[in-house]
Amino acid sequence: MKFAKLLHFFLLCLSMIIIFSNTYAGSLEEKKHEFGIAPGFLLSGDVYISLHGDNVTQKNNFLIRAYADTYLIPQIAFGVYINYTTLNLEEDLEVFGKEIKKSDTSILGIGASIKPRFILSPKVAIKPGFNIGHRQFFGENEFSKWKGLALNGSCEIQYLFSEKLIIYEETGFLTQPHGGNVDTDVTFGPIFYFIFGIAF
Repeated sequence: MKFAKLLHFFLLCLSMIIIFSNTYAGSLEEKKHEFGIAPGFLLSGDVYISLHGDNVTQKNNFLIRAYADTYLIPQIAFGVYINYTTLNLEEDLEVFGKEIKKSDTSILGIGASIKPRFILSPKVAIKPGFNIGHRQFFGENEFSKWKGLALNGSCEIQYLFSEKLIIYEETGFLTQPHGGNVDTDVTFGPIFYFIFGIAF
């Protein structure tokens, strides 16, 4: 419910920006720095938890992603990102004799990215990206001890709406090839996501 209200507020703000924005820049290639934020959806996927002894299903879930990029050369962006989502299991899970519910655990990812930029027209560009970082689980349960290596892929389609505003759609995936703690391996996927956002 909170996510639905946040999404409605975001869409309202985006609509107001579009209505009142009337100054157009010449080209995306003129952009030297970008700061973007986007809500969206994380699709379902399998997560392997060694103590559980099998894969568990992470159901469709919300995802909020923000980034800051800078262009040392016009064709390549170097930047940082942050992701936030929650663990949304198909069913409650028992680990260390304790029942874990889907609402108990938040997941925060932070790291660095490299993104080539392909200019299709003065106002349209495609930015595929490779992201590497750290993923940390938070909650009042055993999951809060978990952490992992994040290797993610992404691809942005950008449209320069005004001098300062970029509207973009991003599709990508999250993986964790290594993680958990000394007692537990926690690895997964690719788990795909799609988001819609704005950048300045």
